[in-house]
Amino acid sequence: MGYDCEFKSTITIHDINRKDTYAVLWFQLALVEFLNDAVFPYIYCNKPKAIYVTIEGIPKKPNVIASNLPRLEYIANSEFTANCLKMVGMKVIDVVHHGVDMDLANKAVQSCSLLRQKLMNQFKDRCKILYVGRNDPRKGLPKLAFNFVYDYVEEKTVSAGASQWWLFHDYPPEFLAEMMDYAIDVFKNDKKQYAEYCMKAMEHAEKWDYRKVYRRLLKHINIEVS
Repeated sequence: MGYDCEFKSTITIHDINRKDTYAVLWFQLALVEFLNDAVFPYIYCNKPKAIYVTIEGIPKKPNVIASNLPRLEYIANSEFTANCLKMVGMKVIDVVHHGVDMDLANKAVQSCSLLRQKLMNQFKDRCKILYVGRNDPRKGLPKLAFNFVYDYVEEKTVSAGASQWWLFHDYPPEFLAEMMDYAIDVFKNDKKQYAEYCMKAMEHAEKWDYRKVYRRLLKHINIEVS
């Protein structure tokens, strides 16, 4: 059995009542101003349904308490998102990480040699760091501290307006410098080890192939993929 997917900026009661609507899946930021429009349709909906969310910090609790968001159930895109929502009493029923389109990833690998050469010609001996992500303050781009998976020395919250608190993780500057020196040394002086790191990165990415990862998400709306 196949399904057609229709993308909409807002899901209404009319959309839910349509005979050809089998299931409803919301993709949204887990903040009051973004989720408010989903509250009534979600509660009203008696068809398979799920809300898949992300967030960059902790929602401000007074906003959540004054809303109906605690009545909904959420699927978080990361453990970070899940923990932030649980802090303010929002119910997280699962964590499904973002998937990787390996077809696009393999095409990128095959076509990157020209881009790499262009960067080498343009920036010569400078260290080039490729960052794939949004320029969000929490990402730490000014310090080149992209939320590493290593221990941080400090965690602090910073108000991001009326909606949420950003969580910032500070890493020791000497640690960051040591990591960068090591990366530069490997790239320039040990091509074999650099190639092995590239291979391991692709192998790791394959674990998050969206064809595997999103099967779990689809199960929440009663869709089984063989």
